[in-house]
Amino acid sequence: MSTELEWIGKSEAGRILGVSSQRVYQLAVQGRIPSVRTSMGQIFKRELITKIAAYREARSSDLAGNSPRNWPDWW
Repeated sequence: MSTELEWIGKSEAGRILGVSSQRVYQLAVQGRIPSVRTSMGQIFKRELITKIAAYREARSSDLAGNSPRNWPDWW
């Protein structure tokens, strides 16, 4: 049984993605990272954040880290 949470906050999402929690917030507001707004703030599906991180890692040798093309748009 896994103890990882299915939903995570901005700080954990930022740690997984290698960006700040402020950048995660910006990307969520722009619609670049799907999130759910709750009374406690924005939350992100861990599985999707992990997939985005893998996509960015695979592309990092091709593009600068925060290039718009380094963020997937397949959701």
